[in-house]
Amino acid sequence: DSLRERGIVIWGEIELAYVLGKGRVIAITGTNGKTTTTSLAGEIMKRHFASVYVVGNIGNPYTDIALDTEDTVTVAEISSFQLETIHAFHPVVSAVLNITPDHLNRHHTMENYVAVKERIAENQTKQDICVLNYEDVYTKAFGERCPAGVVYFSSARKLEDGLYLDGEEIYQAHAGQAERLMNIHEMNLVGICNVENVMAAIAISQAVGVPMEEILET
Repeated sequence: DSLRERGIVIWGEIELAYVLGKGRVIAITGTNGKTTTTSLAGEIMKRHFASVYVVGNIGNPYTDIALDTEDTVTVAEISSFQLETIHAFHPVVSAVLNITPDHLNRHHTMENYVAVKERIAENQTKQDICVLNYEDVYTKAFGERCPAGVVYFSSARKLEDGLYLDGEEIYQAHAGQAERLMNIHEMNLVGICNVENVMAAIAISQAVGVPMEEILET
């Protein structure tokens, strides 16, 4: 705090890598599921784009690859701690999978924790996309004031717009017109949380321009 009071800017590793790097950045956060979703989105991207990096909280430092990112897609798993020290960080697609009480020894209140998570989208514009969980009270509420264009996913109800689970089928809807994408038994991931991770990865990948056929194959 004394550094901040003296007007000294504090950059975290994510901010440093972003400022020095180029290419498009996809950023994924959430209390649970972010490693699975980041890994899955990374595999989908690798199938479509020539140069893809998967970095961040997943175990690969973002700064390791920042100088190699001329014409690349970087998929980054971002923690709340890392979001505390961003300034210019601007992903073209962001995702907040869920927000449940965690790390409150550091963030002190749930309000602080939620606010830090929401920073992932603070530099985005309506030309960008933020993927959010409709069934999480915090992420649903954030969608109403998010600076980016919002794509919701839901594991509990049909949506007019977005991805949703109906029985054992994942659908995608636009203006009330729904298209079946896949049966959940076609994928090798088990459990409702993984259905949410898959829906998020589909939405993220589609937002960056990967064709649905390639997404579903992966």
